[in-house]
Amino acid sequence: MGRSGGAALLLAVPEHIDTAVPQAVLAAGYSTPPNTADAPVLQPAHDWAAVKARVRDLYFINSRQGRYGCDDRQGRAMFERLGGTPIVRDDGHFGDHDQPYPTFPLLDRLIGRPDGTGPPAGPRCPAADRKTREPGAVRGGATAAAAREKVECGLPLYGCRGAR
Repeated sequence: MGRSGGAALLLAVPEHIDTAVPQAVLAAGYSTPPNTADAPVLQPAHDWAAVKARVRDLYFINSRQGRYGCDDRQGRAMFERLGGTPIVRDDGHFGDHDQPYPTFPLLDRLIGRPDGTGPPAGPRCPAADRKTREPGAVRGGATAAAAREKVECGLPLYGCRGAR
């Protein structure tokens, strides 16, 4: 899963690996310069056939009011080249300095858990087992202290704000 520049970077990964990718989700993604600012993670061109051949299930989540030019037109351009599933919302940039986006329930549903609470079970750090629903919990339900421990254990798990 990649958002904004992370989505542009993620789009390039399948071109450079020999492994099939079961799923990729690009939120507020782009494949062409979205505005006049420098986009250092953006490749000048893509091998669309390689991306399409290696990613089995591809989702494009963009907003009609996408900030910075990462809007539904960018999602549509990628969809037209790659197929997949376009999803258009009215949710801005899906989080920004002035747009808190503490949870992304749609993403939770897309990436795996049937109850929509988060990603499929996988490698976990000890702190991940201390999930709570207390005020101040970060995405995924882990407390801020648990999130700090996730960074220290080296697993950049979903919901760990410090592991960017």
